[in-house]
Amino acid sequence: MFAAACGGFLLWNWPPARIFLGDVGSGYLGYMIVALAVSATRNDPVALWVWLILGGAFFVDATVTLVRRILRNERVHEAHRSHTYQWLARRWRSHRKVTLAVVAVNLLWLLPCAVLAARVPSYAGAAVILALAPLAVLAAAIGSGRKEHGAAE
Repeated sequence: MFAAACGGFLLWNWPPARIFLGDVGSGYLGYMIVALAVSATRNDPVALWVWLILGGAFFVDATVTLVRRILRNERVHEAHRSHTYQWLARRWRSHRKVTLAVVAVNLLWLLPCAVLAARVPSYAGAAVILALAPLAVLAAAIGSGRKEHGAAE
C-alpha cells in the first residue's frame, strides 16, 4: 500500500512537479521508510544494511550537508538550499536531469551493492562502505552543505 501511494504521488511529482510533498510529507515518508527498515530487521539483521544502502543517496546527502553546516556553526533548523540535489539543479538548470541522475545512481550503483549485502551477509558492512563512501566524496565535491553564495554571514 505504501509503495503504491508513493508511486501514485510520483506521477504528480515527476519534473516538472505539479504538486510538492513538503517538509511534513517528506518527514512522514522518511519515518515510514525507517519503520519498515527496522521491522525488516526482526527476521534478518542484515536488512538494516540493505535499507541503508538503498536509501544511500538521501542518507549521504543529508549527513554531509548537516555535518558541514554544523562545522560552520549554522543554525541547522533554518531553511537552506545547500543539498546536493539543489546544487546540481541550479548548476544543470534542470530538476529532470538531476532526478534521472539519482535514479541512475540508485539502479546502477546502490541496487547492486544492496544485492551483494543481502546475498553475502558477511560482506554487508563492506558493501555499505563500498556503496556510500564514493557518494559522500561526490556529494562534498558537488557542494552538499557548502555555504550558498550571497547567503547571510
